[in-house]
Amino acid sequence: MRELWRGVRQLPRAVRIVRRSQPDLVISTGAAPGLLVLFAGFLLGKKTLWVDSIANCRRLSLSGRAAKLFATRVLTQWPDLATGRVCYLGRLL
Repeated sequence: MRELWRGVRQLPRAVRIVRRSQPDLVISTGAAPGLLVLFAGFLLGKKTLWVDSIANCRRLSLSGRAAKLFATRVLTQWPDLATGRVCYLGRLL
């Protein structure tokens, strides 16, 4: 619960970072900090892309499951994990 509160407290900073950098697309493969910046991009109307880690072969990471609720596109590197909101386009490695 404490980690969730820390994330909420850092959201204004993430929004400032995205607003200042003015990206066309926000991409993340990371955990909570990357998810937070991805969410900030979503709030600012940016296109967002989440690429789930190749280490998660049985199910999407917790951050990946959260990202699929709002990200423009969610990619997995495992064909078995592809569903309606999660796409498999091949491996990065």
